[in-house]
Amino acid sequence: MIFSARDIKTEELRQRYMELLQRVDVYPTKSNWQYISESGMRGLCRLLYGKYLTALTIDDSDRDTLHDVAVEEFPRYLASVEFQEAIDTIYDDVDTDTGAAVKLIRECGLFDARRLLMLLSQNHMRLVLNVIDVYRREYDETELVAMKRLASALDELPELGRIESRQGIFGRQARYICPAGHTNPADSIYCSHCGLDICGVSEEDRTNIELFKKRMQALEYLVEETSES
Repeated sequence: MIFSARDIKTEELRQRYMELLQRVDVYPTKSNWQYISESGMRGLCRLLYGKYLTALTIDDSDRDTLHDVAVEEFPRYLASVEFQEAIDTIYDDVDTDTGAAVKLIRECGLFDARRLLMLLSQNHMRLVLNVIDVYRREYDETELVAMKRLASALDELPELGRIESRQGIFGRQARYICPAGHTNPADSIYCSHCGLDICGVSEEDRTNIELFKKRMQALEYLVEETSES
């Protein structure tokens, strides 16, 4: 394999950035970000994600241009790197700023059924439901298998609310207590206060789950059609 002078210079810069970005006070300039993204520099994603998350927390009084640049440019960089590196970076840290992680998954098409199934088992159901409608950059047969497992898990969510008997004016009556603790008539499917069913899922969530299953069925058809041709 032959490497160009540009390849060598890019790798030298990448290694230099790896060193510099370890420092808390170092943030890339806008031109740095653009070069990093255009070159698709590997191995920097976790370090730059850390810069992005930190920049989001900087108070206005301490904020400077480089913090704003990090917030603006990181999603563009994330969309430029190899898909697996992007997936591993974001899904490995969804707790520092869950809202930011969800936003990036949505903006960059980082849907990954296998990782979402893991998060579901770790009590991150709300995060999973918030991105269930996201389309992945590319699909293959392996993703289809993971999507089927995720769909099955979503069909078997545990009940977080309950039906219980409570004393009322006319004696004891059954009531639906939603996962958030709100009291509703026993025949209520969704809470009149927060909109959650007994599993903690909203009507909109249920619609998105069904649309996810249709997406899965479409992928299954394409996979079967390709294997037959």
